[in-house]
Amino acid sequence: MNNKTKILIGLLLIVVAFVCVTAVSYFIDQRNKENTQEADALQAQLANLISEKSQSFLSESDQKKVKRDPIKIEDVLAKAEIIYGGQELDRKDGIMWIDRKSSRCMVTLGVVNGLVPGSYLGVYDEIKRSDGVVVNEKIADAVVDKSYDIVSYANPVKKSIDDFSRDYYRVTVRNPR
Repeated sequence: MNNKTKILIGLLLIVVAFVCVTAVSYFIDQRNKENTQEADALQAQLANLISEKSQSFLSESDQKKVKRDPIKIEDVLAKAEIIYGGQELDRKDGIMWIDRKSSRCMVTLGVVNGLVPGSYLGVYDEIKRSDGVVVNEKIADAVVDKSYDIVSYANPVKKSIDDFSRDYYRVTVRNPR
């Protein structure tokens, strides 16, 4: 067997390994989504069980407040479209504000924009080039920690908050879900 054949077989094995890793990652991601939905349903059941057991101790208005149903993302998005409009759902650019007192980063994008915990954002800064032109340059990545309807909390990746000189930066969704 000559060297060219060995190289081709090696490349073929690398491609097969890459395809296998991609397939496994896909199935793991699907399983995680199912587990998240299952956990949400179990949390709602637990809250309802606690509510039922404590009915004799709660007033009628309090009993109604603690009874919950599982939340479905489709319902949230449908309500969000009514409240915020279709333009907000399509928006993938926002602003990241760094709160130095609490060492937290808040982003003006949320679940309605496709962000969930674990979503990545590109962080951009306006840089003035030597020719005087101002350009937006990617300076970091951030990962979403908590996500609410139209705001999220994120943490810089491979950087600390002290590495950022300003309090406001432009962000863009890197992996919309």
